[in-house]
Amino acid sequence: MSSQFKLVFATYAVERIFKVPKGLDLYDRSIVQKWCVEWDILHIYYTDGRFKQIYPCRSDGLMYPKRKGIYDADSEDEKEFFKEEEEE
Repeated sequence: MSSQFKLVFATYAVERIFKVPKGLDLYDRSIVQKWCVEWDILHIYYTDGRFKQIYPCRSDGLMYPKRKGIYDADSEDEKEFFKEEEEE
């Protein structure tokens, strides 16, 4: 049986481009201890203790979702979205 409550979801895939310092090989473990991208910032941890944060130089917009669809809101958590409508 289909639920009377429906939710629409959209999943976006966002691409960010970061400029790596000229000549730096992120896979050279004698220079770079580790690197990661978190919170939209490239973090580079050097073996000599230095740390560098690099912000994206280019990013695409959130124009079109990569995935979208409709599903039944069956769980109590999902039905919470509709509480305000019922109270009006």
